[in-house]
This record gives sequence, C-alpha cells and structure tokens, in this order.
Amino acid sequence: AEYEQRTVTLTFSSETMYCIYVDMYFHSPGRLLFGGYNDYTINVWDVLKGTRVSILFGHENRVSTLRLSPDGTAFCTGSWDHTLRIWA
Repeated sequence: AEYEQRTVTLTFSSETMYCIYVDMYFHSPGRLLFGGYNDYTINVWDVLKGTRVSILFGHENRVSTLRLSPDGTAFCTGSWDHTLRIWA
C-alpha cells in the first residue's frame, strides 16, 4: 500500500523519559494521546498544548496495550504483568 507523505507537526519528548512506547491510542476527539511504555507507566499527552498532562502508575511490567471506552470516560490497559486495569 502507498502512503501519502505527511509532515510531523508535533513531537513529544522528555529528558527523563528513557523508554520506548509500546502502544499509543488517540482519544476520539483527538485532543488526548495515551501511551503505554516499557517503564510500566501510561503517559497522557495533550496534543493541542503539546504537553504531558499525566503519568499513571500501577502495572508491574511493561504496558503492552490500551484502549478507551466508547464514551471516553474510562480506559483499559494490559500489561506483561498479566493484568488488565480499568482507569476511570
């Protein structure tokens, strides 16, 4: 498949973030970006402001998947620690 070339419009980085992301998910209106990382955290980014708005802790191994509920009020994360967590 061919993909149209796009321009990078926003880059998120942090001097204290030394891990790679495992899964990313956009909130349906497109303002929040959720990222699961190898350091066992979930980072929430505000793509309009270009800032990280939250770091969520709770897993004991890398966060391998995440999804938002259809109404956007909660999300679920899965981890290599063999748990699913519901965040609301």
